[in-house]
Amino acid sequence: MSKIDRLCKTVSSMRILGSVAIELCYVADGTYDAFLDVRGNLRIVDISAAKLIIEESNGVVTDEKCKSLNSKLNVIDRTSIIASCNKNVHREIIEILGGI
Repeated sequence: MSKIDRLCKTVSSMRILGSVAIELCYVADGTYDAFLDVRGNLRIVDISAAKLIIEESNGVVTDEKCKSLNSKLNVIDRTSIIASCNKNVHREIIEILGGI
């Protein structure tokens, strides 16, 4: 069983709205417990404002290996992210994925 399959079996529901920025803001306000996209396809410029909003809400945004996002703000750099305002949930996601 893949790491993503294991993670999907542990969640009670999933939503995909098509806007990463709004979904990250839902994490910041507590509507979502977490958000993750581990395809390595998110542009840094598309998530930078929402990343700041989460961090200002005492949340955490990392890549799939639990490393902070330190890329320059440009349209070329891409990343995967895991975001949560609950550090325990974030840790559990990282443990289940084991770093993809």
